[in-house]
Amino acid sequence: MATVLDIGILAAIKPVFTFLFVLFIMYAILEKSKLFGDNTGTNLVISLVVAFLFILTPGVSELINIATPWFFVLFFLILFIVLAFMMVGVKEESVTRAFHDNWLIWVILIITIVGIFGFAASKVFGPSIQGLYGNE
Repeated sequence: MATVLDIGILAAIKPVFTFLFVLFIMYAILEKSKLFGDNTGTNLVISLVVAFLFILTPGVSELINIATPWFFVLFFLILFIVLAFMMVGVKEESVTRAFHDNWLIWVILIITIVGIFGFAASKVFGPSIQGLYGNE
């Protein structure tokens, strides 16, 4: 029986979400870094190729599928922390300056991102690595 809470359809469209996530992130990185110049067409083609490669590689695709919800949680957590500070009267310039000038915030953010990818990698590749040493 189909219900409103039935999320079985999400399993069928999960590759689309993975493709779009990788496409947008890769395109944003290439546009911001200007690695291949100012040509947006080149950046879009490279982003499309990388997104297709992520979809066609099963381990990497599963890694992205596990890590993506955690990145959304991290994004909303940062957003709510900034909103909480602004609700109690901290000016927008102070919040912006804290993110630009404070290196500790960036270190914590990088450690969190590495931790998310480490968690996802252990979920995806952990059983196969454990099987190499005979400890199943």
